[in-house]
Amino acid sequence: MKRFLSLVCLLCTQFLFSENGVIWQQVSGSWKIDKIGEESFLYDIRTNGYKFNYSELINNNSIRTLASFKYDRISLKLNAYNPVSKSAFAVFFDSPGDYREFSAFRFTGSKTEITKIEYITSRVKDTTLPRDRKLNFEIKTLEEKTVSLPYSSNFIIEISFKKNRTVLSINEKDIMSVENKDRPEASQLGLYHTGNLLKVFYFEVFDGRKPVIMDNFSTDTIRRSTVKATVEKNSNN
Repeated sequence: MKRFLSLVCLLCTQFLFSENGVIWQQVSGSWKIDKIGEESFLYDIRTNGYKFNYSELINNNSIRTLASFKYDRISLKLNAYNPVSKSAFAVFFDSPGDYREFSAFRFTGSKTEITKIEYITSRVKDTTLPRDRKLNFEIKTLEEKTVSLPYSSNFIIEISFKKNRTVLSINEKDIMSVENKDRPEASQLGLYHTGNLLKVFYFEVFDGRKPVIMDNFSTDTIRRSTVKATVEKNSNN
């Protein structure tokens, strides 16, 4: 028996910013908007990721902006909870449009706490190969820091781009400052997770003092794409 899996829509389609208020593209996972009391939030109902191996963003539950923007600061409030044995979430940025190209701060941990933050990059291995070639990307950890952060807590994460440095702060405390010389003029950004559940209460992006994105998820601002799998069964007699 042979099985063939075809991944539709995600590998080749590029979207532009929509005038109807859509900001985000669901890459993978099942992202929804909800509200408790007066506070709205974005959340994903999936815990585990996928094993398609086209990109880190497709392997994990991810969401990203539809369009590219020029920006120098990202601010968001999130809560990671219900972890399993291996847990990770990341805020990614500097993605020029290809799912396999980005930089990110990735938070990883055990079932009890978040234990490490890594500054990672994802790059295409061979640009001459077709876009749908599996495992044609490479994740590198450029810097890392040991931490002890609890789950089920709200974190205000801010990422600032200052000259040739990218600075990560959590709850107004600087955590990491890394070298980042070759930023694209404009790029997409977003987040992904696996091995946990994630809530995001707001996501704000600035270019200097100019607001670029100000989303408190009081309305649904997501375009949802669907991963469709086609399975064919051939019997060999």
